[in-house]
Amino acid sequence: LASMENGFFWDDHYASDQLDEISRNSNFSAVLKKIYGLVCMHPDDAEPKSKEVRRRLTFFVNSLFMDMPDAPSIHDMFSWNVLTPYYSEDVTYSKEDLEKRTD
Repeated sequence: LASMENGFFWDDHYASDQLDEISRNSNFSAVLKKIYGLVCMHPDDAEPKSKEVRRRLTFFVNSLFMDMPDAPSIHDMFSWNVLTPYYSEDVTYSKEDLEKRTD
């Protein structure tokens, strides 16, 4: 990127304008401060102290690398219906009413 003819540092005026614009952006400054804090942090400070937090974090990270089965196609999935009573209305259906096909 820096060595390309149209890269960021090829044209000094363009690079200067971009850096000036970035320096005025408050979001960028906040992100840069956070990244600086993380980079300068000692590794012992970054590791969670709680055993439970370490266990949950390890489980989460390991789940990112597990083999996920393919999802079934939409046609093979069961349909779901939700009944929402209006206000305090009692909703009672018999098993036959619920199983009856109403296409």
